[in-house]
Amino acid sequence: MEGIVFLDFDEIIYCLIISFFVTIIIKFILFFRKIEIERIYPLKNEKDFLDTIYKIFPKELITFKGRMYKKGMKIKVLLNNSKVYEGELIGANSTGTICLKTQDFIITIKIKTITEINSLIS
Repeated sequence: MEGIVFLDFDEIIYCLIISFFVTIIIKFILFFRKIEIERIYPLKNEKDFLDTIYKIFPKELITFKGRMYKKGMKIKVLLNNSKVYEGELIGANSTGTICLKTQDFIITIKIKTITEINSLIS
């Protein structure tokens, strides 16, 4: 063994060019895969999506620690893992799950994981 062999400047440039093209090819493939996924699972519009969610969570009234909360109320939910969600109560279902519509997301939460629910007066 004669020692450490270093790459020439030309070899480094060659490696950079190859890695650049490989990166572009990977991004190209991922881009078209993303388009395909979006085409397979189209979301027509928010209204249709919310109608489906309302069917999945039909209960309009939930009771938690003696307090009642109605569909459409603004509530703040504190979970066991210290996460806090604020949003509009969409409803509940028979599996012990509630659904909240926050400003950016629609979230489902198991009632077993909820520590506290507070009503927000707007």
